[in-house]
Amino acid sequence: MSIFGLGGYHLGLVKTITEAVRIVHEGIDAGVNFLDNAWEYHDGESERRMGRAIADRRDSVFLMTKVCTHGRDANVALRCVSWMNR
Repeated sequence: MSIFGLGGYHLGLVKTITEAVRIVHEGIDAGVNFLDNAWEYHDGESERRMGRAIADRRDSVFLMTKVCTHGRDANVALRCVSWMNR
């Protein structure tokens, strides 16, 4: 795992999905393979953009997401990541 990680919060701030994907790809290409995100970042938009960016690179990264304000049990966590199975 890389010593540096790429956080997802800012991915929801950039103007386009293309720009968000470019940011993630540049990080991965530079050797960053630890990615961090949370559903709370822009109502899930940061996670959706990161998911799009790693769709063809999923096996080369360690992806972490957090369940922050909605509760701490397994059912809440599964609801927060259920978009990944759509």
